[in-house]
Amino acid sequence: MEHEHAWPADARNAGEARMNQADDGCTPGKDRPRGGSEDAPAPCKDGRGLHTLYLAGGCFWGLQAYLKRLPGVVSTVVGYANGSTENPTYRDVCNWNTGHAEAVSVTYDRDVLPTSVLLDAFFAAIDSTARNRQGNDVGTQYRTGVYYADERDKPCVEAAMAREQARRDRPVATEAEPLDGFYPAEDYHQDYLDKHPNGYCHIDPSAAESFAQRAGLRRRGAKPVV
Repeated sequence: MEHEHAWPADARNAGEARMNQADDGCTPGKDRPRGGSEDAPAPCKDGRGLHTLYLAGGCFWGLQAYLKRLPGVVSTVVGYANGSTENPTYRDVCNWNTGHAEAVSVTYDRDVLPTSVLLDAFFAAIDSTARNRQGNDVGTQYRTGVYYADERDKPCVEAAMAREQARRDRPVATEAEPLDGFYPAEDYHQDYLDKHPNGYCHIDPSAAESFAQRAGLRRRGAKPVV
């Protein structure tokens, strides 16, 4: 049985737009506590070569499109992370009872895109102080989070969280937790904005190019711009 909710008008309109695009009857989720460490972050010692992190930034359509434009990103997959059930569907996630976040598995080349820079790019794309909401999308599936499968990533994640908190006047609500399951979303969600350029999302994918320029990122073999 689907549940009824009283959304704010702007959230309701955006949510309806996403429901119409995905045709899945998605409704917002219940509140859940934030994660992360309150201790001072240890020094970040990044590795080299290919690596994967899992980033939740609200609507995964826009976050995937944004991340794909960063030099050094090799592949991306949208899916559902850190919930309480296995192999959830989009409808399951939207019906409140799984606890998953919409997330993007991003594999990147740390020789081109260091983890610290990737996380700064991520925070540049989201509102890290919003709890269970990004743009006009409301629900726990739209919470923000950084999830890592390798415990050695924890210092880099915590350092990025500390940098983000220093930039904000309000507490950062983004989760920073070990990955507890990631399940790829249905095929029609993958590369959604490539297939539907006018689809709704709160993230502007083209902002990745501006970030890359500010950060001095270049793709392998590319010559510096003079």
